[in-house]
Amino acid sequence: MTLVTLASFKGAPGVTTLACLLGGTWPESRRVVVVERDPAGGSLSARFGLSATRGWHSLATAARRPGTELSLDDHLQQLPGGLDVLVAPSGGAHASWSAASEDRVERLLREEATDRDLIVDVGRAPSDEVGLAGMLRRSDHFCIVVGADGASALNLHARAGALNELGSDRIGLVVVGRGPYRAREIERLASIPVLAEVPYDPDAAAVLTDGTGSPRRLARSALVAAASRLAGDLAGTTERVPAHPGASDSLPSAGSPELRDRPSRRPEAPSAGEPARSGLVSASGGDA
Repeated sequence: MTLVTLASFKGAPGVTTLACLLGGTWPESRRVVVVERDPAGGSLSARFGLSATRGWHSLATAARRPGTELSLDDHLQQLPGGLDVLVAPSGGAHASWSAASEDRVERLLREEATDRDLIVDVGRAPSDEVGLAGMLRRSDHFCIVVGADGASALNLHARAGALNELGSDRIGLVVVGRGPYRAREIERLASIPVLAEVPYDPDAAAVLTDGTGSPRRLARSALVAAASRLAGDLAGTTERVPAHPGASDSLPSAGSPELRDRPSRRPEAPSAGEPARSGLVSASGGDA
């Protein structure tokens, strides 16, 4: 099965919202769980009125008991529409867990990934290469979510060297919104392929971020269409969805459309004689 990690470097490009969109548009023939692994955590429980103690907190508590048989299903909750999620506790709670319990939970997730797909929201990516390498080693796809504004491009450029030194073709970019940089320019700036472009649509995303807005608008939005295409790419399926998903009182849940053609190799870096882009201007970003 597939383990997808979503991360950002700085700002709030909508990593948690994108994780929910991917889970809601994942192929129906595949079981999927959204894992909230952000150390700052607590977003899903706050947004959807879920228990903050059932999830990573209860799983880590069970892992501290020697000899206890762990089951991921015992600690899952569901979003409206039936998407399984493992919620993170509020910020700082991770610090109280022992290294041994962390290791048991990590082993359990790897084992569970053999019979279901996992979409892991880690929030901000680790600043150290060891942490990055560890996340990459556990992932089939490591997606960096980045805004198209100048500040996000600068932060990505500053971290791109460390990412490229890891030398993995599992790393890709998801560009959110529009700004002074197009996706192709961001791709060349970082020498990391862009997997998808996701529109900035706060009105549609409001269904997922604060429980307001129209589920019908979300289901028919370009936001869901982009997430569905990306879900198909990451899951490696050619399942298709209707052009206009039906209205729903919950998260959209449908198969993914046909795979898009994209280069299989990493983009070439700008040549030495090519002028560098200057005058980075910050543009508005937001939750995807």
